[in-house]
Amino acid sequence: MGSKLRNAPRFYIVVPEASDARRALRRKRLHATAQIAQCLAFNPRSIRALRDEQEGQRAACHEEEEEKRTVCSIFYAENGF
Repeated sequence: MGSKLRNAPRFYIVVPEASDARRALRRKRLHATAQIAQCLAFNPRSIRALRDEQEGQRAACHEEEEEKRTVCSIFYAENGF
């Protein structure tokens, strides 16, 4: 599982709060590494919609000052991306 996650493409999403992301990950039963533990898991259709627009971003989480949101990388190996 770990190697699959490392080799998967990277996606970037905005989540409101880390606590909301953790709750969402628990609902999805996503086996997340520490690196993506605070990233919100979007469904495959949402990820495809974001891919073209955001694939050029760097693979690191950083804070967006404007609305105190966090941009995170997500590895979605389970869906073949």
